[in-house]
Amino acid sequence: LVGGSGDGQLPNGVPIDRSLLDDWRPLPFENGEWLSLRSCFQFASSGLESKRDHIVYAPNDHALIRQINEFLVLDGVAATEQFNSTGMNPASEAKAVGLDATILRTAGYRPLDLQRHYPHPKWNDRLRTQLSLAWGASNICLFSLPSNIGVGPAAWAHSGYPDRHAFRGSYGGYAFPLYDRRVGPDAHNLNPILVDALAEAYGGAQTPEDIFDAILCLLSAQSYTHKFAEDLEDTFPHIPFPADPAVFARAAEVGREIRGLEAFQRDPAAVFRQKAFCKQAADTDDGAVIADVSYRDGELSLWKADGQAVAAFTGLPEAVWSFSVSGYRVLPRWIDGRKGLPFTDALKTELRDVAARIHELIHWFAKADLVLAATLVETVTRAALGFPAPEPGEVDEGDD
Repeated sequence: LVGGSGDGQLPNGVPIDRSLLDDWRPLPFENGEWLSLRSCFQFASSGLESKRDHIVYAPNDHALIRQINEFLVLDGVAATEQFNSTGMNPASEAKAVGLDATILRTAGYRPLDLQRHYPHPKWNDRLRTQLSLAWGASNICLFSLPSNIGVGPAAWAHSGYPDRHAFRGSYGGYAFPLYDRRVGPDAHNLNPILVDALAEAYGGAQTPEDIFDAILCLLSAQSYTHKFAEDLEDTFPHIPFPADPAVFARAAEVGREIRGLEAFQRDPAAVFRQKAFCKQAADTDDGAVIADVSYRDGELSLWKADGQAVAAFTGLPEAVWSFSVSGYRVLPRWIDGRKGLPFTDALKTELRDVAARIHELIHWFAKADLVLAATLVETVTRAALGFPAPEPGEVDEGDD
């Protein structure tokens, strides 16, 4: 350094194209060689933001209508505070509109948590107009975060209209719909450059559904967020598309199974919901209101506010109880969302179904690990897919 101080440079120096405030790290994901999730789709949007989930979301129609009617009888300051009034949507305007039960719909509220939603614009601050138009009457999307994903799957598939916090319950996220109903009933939302490039790389056209499922598989591998933890601090996940078409086909196959479970498009396989799995351990107090939940040594217990038992279930593996998405513990939080509701046969069936989905997803995530390992042997670069190199410091962003 002293020797080069006179000229201000050293022999054989390598010029670095970085701003003065850049952190000098390499570009994420193989130094920018892989394609961002944002680049794989033409349209992406932040999820719905209600500002008042406690009123416009509920596990079933009965609970949702009750919440809305409880608000409608309030006046003055009580109504304003309960509604969490904003300049965009004050309580007075929502009360003037009232309840229209014909527009209730199913939302992808959280991982494996379908909730009923009241989607009136006077009751929600940001319904995401373009997302709603692209979504249409039905759709499916990948949902992920633009930074700080944490441990677990790096994306989740939702078939219900996605809430802003549909990935981990906080910090917001972006939806990448498979179809764009604005263009046509069956028009896909994948980047056409990617679709054409994969057809050339694999020697034949790949369906949009297979591409969607392959992406879901690779981002669901248990090892993905461990291997690329530092890269995921600053940007959307990037996709290591395999160079081998047989590996891509396997990724699509595994991703299809994951999508079926996460998006409630199929039931869990029988082997993951055998009679002893999450089995009712004793008589239940049907109709009792759930106030608390506990888990110990494979037994899940629901409790009333006075400490009396509502129901108990045995044969629940620790891995199922502890399963999380970026710190969001799926089964415990699913039950938390049902506190205050009466315990019914329908709720018991739903609880066992969610537990079985987690049980089978753990199996398929392990299969995805094998696919990811085979993929990383040789990947298709973004240049080979026809995409320009990212600029230093480039940040992927969706649309609001």
